[in-house]
Amino acid sequence: MTKKKEAAAAAIPETHRKSTGKANQKQMVYDSFFERPKTMFEVERDTHVVRPNICRYVGMMREDGDIRIVRKGHCPVSGWIAGFYTTNPRFMPDKDQLRIDFKGYDKKKE
Repeated sequence: MTKKKEAAAAAIPETHRKSTGKANQKQMVYDSFFERPKTMFEVERDTHVVRPNICRYVGMMREDGDIRIVRKGHCPVSGWIAGFYTTNPRFMPDKDQLRIDFKGYDKKKE
């Protein structure tokens, strides 16, 4: 590496450097969701990966079963209602709701 390139690389903080590939971006998104349940906007703010890419990675991780939605609530970044996702098994719900319980409807009327 030339001295000019070394000086330029040293001047840019590591948090502001662009990632070198899509695999790195996907891993950054996975790690960000692992810290705590977050919205996609929060991950965009933390990782500097654009949101369309985050949506794509979340879709790929959902197909693989690596990420789950924990809850829906107001996004701290946008203020809109959004899903909070996590890749950490500690924060994941025990299981998906496979059926709907209608309380009181299964009992016979007297």
